[in-house]
Amino acid sequence: MALALALSARADLASAQGRGGRGGGGLNIPPLLITSPAYPDGGVIPSEYVGAMGFSPELNWTGGPENTQSFAIIFQGIDVSFRSGTDDVLHWILWNIPGTATGLPRGGISAGTVQGVGITGQNAYFGPGAPAGEPVEDSAIPFCF
Repeated sequence: MALALALSARADLASAQGRGGRGGGGLNIPPLLITSPAYPDGGVIPSEYVGAMGFSPELNWTGGPENTQSFAIIFQGIDVSFRSGTDDVLHWILWNIPGTATGLPRGGISAGTVQGVGITGQNAYFGPGAPAGEPVEDSAIPFCF
């Protein structure tokens, strides 16, 4: 099972381009570095972050573009169960994260942040895990930022 977390930043591009939004010149935006102390990059996801009863992991980021107005997070995976094919699974989607934020706490969100409807039909985090009936040790999931 492969998972990806996308963090996007919406910045004032006209200001960043320095040309009133008319294009020209390249944007010099530093890379966005996303980390989590919850588990190591490429490591096994601990059970406390798995399934509907799991907590969302603490996330931290640096390098957001100057003048960022808000961030959005999409935590999406691929359901690789032989019974269901390879459909995408939306574990968590958030937007309106304040542009001044540098992370999210374990199990929580920032004031004003909106959670969208995920795979469970709820506005909540649903952690990744092994497909039903398969051993948990088979859920060593590559986690990409």
